[in-house]
Amino acid sequence: MSLTIFRIVVLTAITMVSVGAQENALVKETRVEITNGIGPNIDLTVHCQSKDDDLGNHTLKYGEAFSFKFIPSFFGRTLFFCSFRWQSEFHHFDIYIQQRDGRCYSGGFVCNWDVIKFGPCRTAGPSYHKCYPWNTGKNLYPNGYNAIEEKQK
Repeated sequence: MSLTIFRIVVLTAITMVSVGAQENALVKETRVEITNGIGPNIDLTVHCQSKDDDLGNHTLKYGEAFSFKFIPSFFGRTLFFCSFRWQSEFHHFDIYIQQRDGRCYSGGFVCNWDVIKFGPCRTAGPSYHKCYPWNTGKNLYPNGYNAIEEKQK
């Protein structure tokens, strides 16, 4: 490879990284909101974390919500996972996977989740509910399923 071509490749790479860093600085925060939909008089304890951040325990009464904000990774690898505990139940779920959830364009960079007994449901308005099973090691519904369609069956 000639020196000229090498310089062009290096300059192109530096420019791409520079532009990407500037775009990343302009990315708005993404917010994840988790609502207790387990049932009346049942408290839900939520504990969320990422590789770098432990958000602690939050106990939610029925209908209450807990939310947190972050800026997704430029490289598309942001992951937040949560444990959910109520009565004698204990479950885990990857509440935000950047490749699955993106920036959750439901009302402006918000990922809304209703937690029900069967698993968390992503919501965006009254007509969109995409539910997922709890993490078990094998995801039977990698793309989720539509809770509204399931209720109609």
